[in-house]
Formats: sequence, structure tokens, C-alpha cells
Amino acid sequence: MTWTLHVGDCMDVLSTLAPGSVAMVATAPPYGLAGQGKLSVRGVGDTWEATGVDLERDKEFPTDWIEPAAAAMRPGASGFCFLDTKRVTDLWRALKAAGLRPFDVFQWIKPNWPANPRKGFASAVESAVVFAKPGPGRVWN
Repeated sequence: MTWTLHVGDCMDVLSTLAPGSVAMVATAPPYGLAGQGKLSVRGVGDTWEATGVDLERDKEFPTDWIEPAAAAMRPGASGFCFLDTKRVTDLWRALKAAGLRPFDVFQWIKPNWPANPRKGFASAVESAVVFAKPGPGRVWN
């Protein structure tokens, strides 16, 4: 069996993939307000503006990737999406609306979280929702 890892903006990559050709989706879309209406990369100090993220589009957790991902996933394909814990329910509902089956949440406890979290609070925990496309032969878990 041959595997190919696609790295890049999922909205660019997904449009190049044949329907039903993807076995695993792993993503961490931009998310989270950092105050003053600006999105930022915590721990790096750059703003999303400097990295090319559309502030108007991305001020809410993006879900526009879910339907193209569902179309690209083969039956039984799995995926996980990292996100801010407070947005788990929103993602869960959006996955279900696209015909995917969310079935678990896990937390990543960051070993290198910010030393001074009170200044611009950043959690040492990040959540991920695990989901699958209905069908036989689930790829992961």
C-alpha cells in the first residue's frame, strides 16, 4: 500500500484530491481570539495578519474545510482536528452536519506552554476531536 502525505493549506490541497481517495485527515485550523479583535500565534508573537490568514474569515473557528474533506475521505476514513476546547461542541455539530461521525475527544498537554500564562492567557491543553466517515475498515482507532 502506498501512502502520500499532503502538507499545505487544506482548502488548496483538498480541491486536487479525487473523491473517496483520502484515508486520514489531520488538521489544526487557525482559531481563537487573542483580544482586541486580533488573531495571534501564541508563543510566537506574530499576528495572523503577518501569516496570510484572513481575519474576517477566520475570526470564528473555520468549518469550511469539513465538506471538502468529507468528500475526499473514503468510507471508513478517520480524522482528527485540533482546536480550542471551548469550540469542541461547534466542531462536533459541524462534522455531524457534513455526514461524518465524531466519536471522541482527546487532550494534548503541551510540554512547552507559555511560562507566564496570565499576561495573555494561553492554555497548556489543546483538544482534538476524532471523527470518521461511516463505512467499513476504519483507518484509525
